Amino acid sequence: TLEVETVYVTAGQTVAEGDPILKLTEESVASYKKDLEEAVTEAKTAVSEAGLSAEKQKVSASYSYNLSTAEGSVAQETYEAAIKQLQEAVDDAQEAVDTSASLINYYQEQIDAGVDLSASLTEEQENYDKLYTKLVAAKNNYTTKSIEAEKTLKEAELSAKNASSQYSVDVSGADNDITDAKDTLSAEEALEEFEAAIGDDGTIYAEYTGTITDLAYEAGDTISSGATVATFSNTDAVTITVSVSEEDITNIAVGDVVEIE
Repeated sequence: TLEVETVYVTAGQTVAEGDPILKLTEESVASYKKDLEEAVTEAKTAVSEAGLSAEKQKVSASYSYNLSTAEGSVAQETYEAAIKQLQEAVDDAQEAVDTSASLINYYQEQIDAGVDLSASLTEEQENYDKLYTKLVAAKNNYTTKSIEAEKTLKEAELSAKNASSQYSVDVSGADNDITDAKDTLSAEEALEEFEAAIGDDGTIYAEYTGTITDLAYEAGDTISSGATVATFSNTDAVTITVSVSEEDITNIAVGDVVEIE
């Protein structure tokens, strides 16, 4: 707040442009100015930080855009490769089971023919059970992983489709952050207005010639930011709009003195 030291005018007094209205204490002016200068420094720092953050956000947005479009361009190929790998695992497991089953049949035929291959038959039957378990696992893996691969495909295609609009949103958000930060630079304008209004001696002067109709402060009072110090009445700037009848308008010319009732 600002503190009034001296008041030079009274309500009803006529003043000319440039006449002193009131003087503020040196201490309150220095303190208020310091607060404004600190606010300006903070605002400029916010703008600088917002600019740096925006650049980082734009780099990130560009990376995301490039990644989405790249993944989208190879999504179908990646999907097909994944399905092929899953199918090959099933085929390999099935081939191993079929081979083991053939060996079991062979050993059984030899045993029936009088050849003692009981140990080999038992071993291969155990191997068959293990291979069959692997086949079931491969088929189950195909079922779940193929669904996951299809989900990845759809997500990649959707991201690629929306990459451009998402990039625009991200970049726009970065620019909005800078705009919001720049709005805080109103503190700089407030400092300039304060310095222009107060001057070097802490005195507030009349901005134009007129009559003081209201004076809100006296010596020792404190003035809050944005408060009205004094109200002027400038009779030279007063205009009145009236209606004139067709009968009278021909009798009036510019520069005539008229009486309004």
